[in-house]
Amino acid sequence: MEDKREFSPSFERNIEPISQILTDTLPKESGHVLEIGSGSGQHVTHLAQKFPRHSFQPSEHPVSSLASIDAWREHYQLSNVQPAVHLDVTKNKWGFSQNRYAAILAFNVIHYAPWAVTPALFMNALPFLRPGGKVVLYGPYRKDGVHTAPSNATFEEWLKSKDLEFGVRDIGEVEEVAEKAGYRLEALHNMPANNFMPVFVRL
Repeated sequence: MEDKREFSPSFERNIEPISQILTDTLPKESGHVLEIGSGSGQHVTHLAQKFPRHSFQPSEHPVSSLASIDAWREHYQLSNVQPAVHLDVTKNKWGFSQNRYAAILAFNVIHYAPWAVTPALFMNALPFLRPGGKVVLYGPYRKDGVHTAPSNATFEEWLKSKDLEFGVRDIGEVEEVAEKAGYRLEALHNMPANNFMPVFVRL
């Protein structure tokens, strides 16, 4: 049988630091977690094993990625990971139950998308996120319009070679659109390789 699992080179580098932050970010009791941009499916299936009391819903915009996510789910026989679904965050009807999720995760998403995706993510997530729920991002960010490392400037050049609308976002601008949508920046964690993990809480 064909193995449909894809492998992300960044997964091994960042999964443990991400898991450590989520230990203090996700609710201690059971809860529902939505992952936006699940990619290969490695992150969500690793987190499901680390947080077995939580139920995870993976999603991805390219339909072609869903097979890999589900293949990882089946590989580990995880009952707390739901089948992957197609999700366009710019649409205001995501098709989930209202006030369902304790956390929404979006790792390495907003710099691989046009800027309009960032305010859409925060605004369109509101009906599905419980009050006090968290939106957790991960990736490189500018601070006050300036790259935090030369490697991030090089990375942004590469991003823009793929699509001129992609780019490393400024954390202040992300915080501004989040506040307008009804969130507060609760924490900004420094992560390896000049990345950051901002945590926004729904008010």
